[in-house]
Amino acid sequence: MIPVQITQKFAMKKPYVDYVARYVKSTVLAFCERNGFAYSSRIKSIESLMEKIESGRFQKWSEMDDIVGCSIIVPGRREEPNVLKFLDSTFQKFRVNSRAKTKLDPSIFRFDSTRFIGTIKATPLSGMSEEVLGIRFEVQVRTAFEHAWAVTTHSLAYKAQTIDWRNLRLAAQMKASVEQLDNLVEGYQQSKKIIPEQKWPEVESKKGIEKFFREQISKGLIPSEIAPHNWSKFCEDVLEVLLRISPGFRHRVEKKLETPWQSSKVSSTLPAPKDFQEVLPSFNTLLAYF
Repeated sequence: MIPVQITQKFAMKKPYVDYVARYVKSTVLAFCERNGFAYSSRIKSIESLMEKIESGRFQKWSEMDDIVGCSIIVPGRREEPNVLKFLDSTFQKFRVNSRAKTKLDPSIFRFDSTRFIGTIKATPLSGMSEEVLGIRFEVQVRTAFEHAWAVTTHSLAYKAQTIDWRNLRLAAQMKASVEQLDNLVEGYQQSKKIIPEQKWPEVESKKGIEKFFREQISKGLIPSEIAPHNWSKFCEDVLEVLLRISPGFRHRVEKKLETPWQSSKVSSTLPAPKDFQEVLPSFNTLLAYF
């Protein structure tokens, strides 16, 4: 049962906490939307606050640093420095618990996301009360894989109603997998080099399409201004059209009997570079020449 004094104190703080939560959310969410990051937030319940008080680690309410909390979910760890730069310039930093500076037993896998602890910055025109400016909040910087692990294991292992060694063990094993995935993302271009490459007809066809169009651009036969922004999608679309307009083309691709983009007649039918702006509203119209 929660003591009456705690309930009353929580009720007094709640309006200020709600204000800080709204302010932080509107500020951080706007940053996330500009940069294509995901966002998640929460305000601790009175039950969770009671657990913190019972831990004995906090002597007063102002020492609690995550009554208001949110997470910025980034694709990979390489985005973390820019996120911290934004937080440091936007809020009043109290401290940063960086994953890079935290001591960690190499045989243990646990939560270790970087956490920014701060308060709203006081400005002459803000007009904010001391109660608001004194509330600390926490912003976690998680990778997408870390976030998936955190939300799926939190209630199963760390908020479980029974003590079970297997719960904790499985959560740690999953965290190890998450760390491996993040490492692969960070070193993607290097990691792929250890994979032996094998042939697949459709992939080889797309590579041929890309090679052909890049060569035409480099030779000046196609203006570089209309080159596709996404080469992977463009080559996929070209191949898809070829497969649709020619019933036997898929068989020829699979048997490697035809690679039409290598045909000299294709290059000869391309208009002069100066005429492209008139005859081609977009680069995809080049499909007509196959």
